[in-house]
Amino acid sequence: ASLASSIWLVCKKRPPTARPGWDNRVLEEMRQNITTKLREFWDAGIRGPDFVWAATGPAMESYSKHPVVKKANEPGKLLSISEFLTQVRRLVLDFVVGRVLSETT
Repeated sequence: ASLASSIWLVCKKRPPTARPGWDNRVLEEMRQNITTKLREFWDAGIRGPDFVWAATGPAMESYSKHPVVKKANEPGKLLSISEFLTQVRRLVLDFVVGRVLSETT
């Protein structure tokens, strides 16, 4: 199987003044940013693995602007990139299920 689209991720160097982030704020910012993008991608006809990959770039913007992301409710713990991407996939899946169900009813 192959992707039907070309997805470009653009990386920018994080400024040296970047401060640690907090998971609750980073995740909320990601949700706000990605929801608009998901609508745009869906309306453009992007589906399947392409849809998930297309969502990754806008989602990463919220996480990667911080040198580390701390867990607000777990002092001393950090939100790993793996944990963050799990949240991204969950949001994408919820979006797709909502769209599919609304199209079939």
